Amino acid sequence: MGPVWRIRHHRHLGDYVREGCNAAGGADGLLRARGCDGAGAEKASRRVNLWHSILLMLVIWALTFAMRAAPLVLRRWFDDNEIVRDIGALLPVGVMVILTAYTVRDTSLAGYDWVAPLVGIVVTVLLHLWRSNVLLSLVGGILSYSILYFTIGA
Repeated sequence: MGPVWRIRHHRHLGDYVREGCNAAGGADGLLRARGCDGAGAEKASRRVNLWHSILLMLVIWALTFAMRAAPLVLRRWFDDNEIVRDIGALLPVGVMVILTAYTVRDTSLAGYDWVAPLVGIVVTVLLHLWRSNVLLSLVGGILSYSILYFTIGA
Protein backbone atom coordinates (compact mmCIF):
# COMPACT_ATOMS: atom_id res chain seq x y z
CA MET A 1 0.00 0.00 0.00
CA GLY A 2 1.29 3.45 -0.87
CA PRO A 3 2.10 6.18 1.61
CA VAL A 4 -0.72 7.74 3.55
CA TRP A 5 -0.44 11.52 3.92
CA ARG A 6 -1.83 13.18 6.98
CA ILE A 7 -2.18 16.93 7.10
CA ARG A 8 -2.04 18.59 10.48
CA HIS A 9 -2.85 22.24 11.14
CA HIS A 10 -0.45 24.27 13.28
CA ARG A 11 -2.47 26.91 15.08
CA HIS A 12 0.44 29.22 15.87
CA LEU A 13 1.83 29.21 12.31
CA GLY A 14 -1.35 29.02 10.28
CA ASP A 15 0.13 26.65 7.73
CA TYR A 16 -0.16 22.98 6.95
CA VAL A 17 2.61 20.45 7.38
CA ARG A 18 2.63 17.14 5.58
CA GLU A 19 3.72 14.13 7.49
CA GLY A 20 4.32 11.00 5.45
CA CYS A 21 4.57 7.57 6.96
CA ASN A 22 3.26 4.59 5.08
CA ALA A 23 0.26 2.64 6.31
CA ALA A 24 2.38 -0.21 7.70
CA GLY A 25 4.06 2.20 10.09
CA GLY A 26 7.46 2.18 8.36
CA ALA A 27 9.12 5.10 6.61
CA ASP A 28 10.26 5.64 3.06
CA GLY A 29 13.70 7.02 2.09
CA LEU A 30 13.93 10.70 2.95
CA LEU A 31 11.21 10.41 5.58
CA ARG A 32 13.28 7.86 7.50
CA ALA A 33 16.21 10.25 7.45
CA ARG A 34 13.95 13.01 8.77
CA GLY A 35 12.80 10.84 11.68
CA CYS A 36 9.50 9.35 10.54
CA ASP A 37 9.70 5.88 12.04
CA GLY A 38 6.01 5.06 12.11
CA ALA A 39 5.59 5.50 15.82
CA GLY A 40 6.69 9.11 15.84
CA ALA A 41 5.20 10.91 12.87
CA GLU A 42 5.61 14.09 14.90
CA LYS A 43 9.36 13.95 14.19
CA ALA A 44 8.76 14.29 10.45
CA SER A 45 7.29 17.77 10.71
CA ARG A 46 9.56 20.71 11.35
CA ARG A 47 8.24 23.86 12.91
CA VAL A 48 9.35 27.24 11.65
CA ASN A 49 11.13 29.14 14.37
CA LEU A 50 9.67 32.64 14.60
CA TRP A 51 12.90 34.26 15.86
CA HIS A 52 14.91 32.59 13.12
CA SER A 53 12.55 34.06 10.50
CA ILE A 54 12.70 37.53 12.09
CA LEU A 55 16.51 37.48 12.22
CA LEU A 56 16.68 36.28 8.63
CA MET A 57 14.44 39.12 7.47
CA LEU A 58 16.51 41.65 9.45
CA VAL A 59 19.73 40.44 7.81
CA ILE A 60 18.13 40.62 4.36
CA TRP A 61 16.86 44.15 5.12
CA ALA A 62 20.27 45.30 6.39
CA LEU A 63 22.12 43.95 3.35
CA THR A 64 19.63 45.49 0.93
CA PHE A 65 19.81 48.84 2.70
CA ALA A 66 23.64 48.74 2.73
CA MET A 67 23.85 47.93 -0.98
CA ARG A 68 21.46 50.73 -1.88
CA ALA A 69 23.16 53.25 0.41
CA ALA A 70 26.74 52.40 -0.61
CA PRO A 71 26.80 54.51 -3.82
CA LEU A 72 25.50 57.52 -1.91
CA VAL A 73 28.01 57.12 0.92
CA LEU A 74 30.93 56.41 -1.42
CA ARG A 75 30.06 59.14 -3.92
CA ARG A 76 32.94 61.40 -2.85
CA TRP A 77 35.37 58.49 -3.25
CA PHE A 78 33.93 57.73 -6.72
CA ASP A 79 34.36 61.34 -7.80
CA ASP A 80 37.99 61.52 -6.64
CA ASN A 81 39.10 58.10 -7.89
CA GLU A 82 40.90 58.21 -11.23
CA ILE A 83 40.25 54.54 -12.08
CA VAL A 84 36.50 54.92 -11.59
CA ARG A 85 36.53 58.05 -13.76
CA ASP A 86 38.40 56.21 -16.54
CA ILE A 87 36.02 53.27 -16.39
CA GLY A 88 33.08 55.67 -16.57
CA ALA A 89 34.54 57.24 -19.71
CA LEU A 90 35.43 53.97 -21.46
CA LEU A 91 32.55 51.72 -20.46
CA PRO A 92 29.86 53.20 -22.77
CA VAL A 93 32.13 52.80 -25.81
CA GLY A 94 32.97 49.22 -24.83
CA VAL A 95 29.32 48.33 -24.31
CA MET A 96 28.39 49.77 -27.72
CA VAL A 97 31.18 47.80 -29.43
CA ILE A 98 30.05 44.57 -27.77
CA LEU A 99 26.39 45.20 -28.67
CA THR A 100 27.31 46.01 -32.26
CA ALA A 101 29.42 42.87 -32.60
CA TYR A 102 26.61 40.80 -31.07
CA THR A 103 24.08 42.30 -33.46
CA VAL A 104 26.05 41.54 -36.63
CA ARG A 105 27.57 38.20 -35.56
CA ASP A 106 25.17 36.09 -37.65
CA THR A 107 24.90 38.45 -40.60
CA SER A 108 25.65 36.75 -43.88
CA LEU A 109 27.59 38.58 -46.55
CA ALA A 110 25.73 36.65 -49.25
CA GLY A 111 22.89 38.53 -50.85
CA TYR A 112 21.62 41.69 -49.19
CA ASP A 113 21.57 40.52 -45.56
CA TRP A 114 24.42 42.86 -44.63
CA VAL A 115 22.87 46.08 -45.98
CA ALA A 116 20.42 46.86 -43.17
CA PRO A 117 22.90 46.34 -40.29
CA LEU A 118 25.62 48.31 -42.09
CA VAL A 119 23.31 51.24 -42.85
CA GLY A 120 21.99 51.19 -39.25
CA ILE A 121 25.53 51.34 -37.85
CA VAL A 122 26.65 54.07 -40.24
CA VAL A 123 23.57 56.21 -39.56
CA THR A 124 24.04 55.80 -35.79
CA VAL A 125 27.71 56.82 -35.96
CA LEU A 126 27.07 59.79 -38.27
CA LEU A 127 24.19 61.12 -36.18
CA HIS A 128 26.27 60.81 -33.03
CA LEU A 129 29.25 62.60 -34.60
CA TRP A 130 26.93 65.32 -35.91
CA ARG A 131 24.84 66.03 -32.79
CA SER A 132 26.49 64.08 -29.92
CA ASN A 133 23.00 63.13 -28.78
CA VAL A 134 22.68 59.49 -27.72
CA LEU A 135 18.89 59.41 -28.01
CA LEU A 136 18.93 60.87 -31.52
CA SER A 137 21.67 58.46 -32.59
CA LEU A 138 19.89 55.38 -31.25
CA VAL A 139 16.48 56.29 -32.63
CA GLY A 140 17.92 57.24 -36.03
CA GLY A 141 19.97 54.05 -36.28
CA ILE A 142 17.11 51.81 -35.19
CA LEU A 143 14.68 53.48 -37.59
CA SER A 144 17.03 53.24 -40.57
CA TYR A 145 17.80 49.60 -39.78
CA SER A 146 14.13 48.71 -39.32
CA ILE A 147 12.97 50.45 -42.49
CA LEU A 148 15.62 48.73 -44.59
CA TYR A 149 15.15 45.36 -42.90
CA PHE A 150 11.42 45.31 -43.57
CA THR A 151 11.57 46.82 -47.08
CA ILE A 152 14.36 44.72 -48.61
CA GLY A 153 13.63 41.70 -46.42
CA ALA A 154 17.19 41.22 -45.30
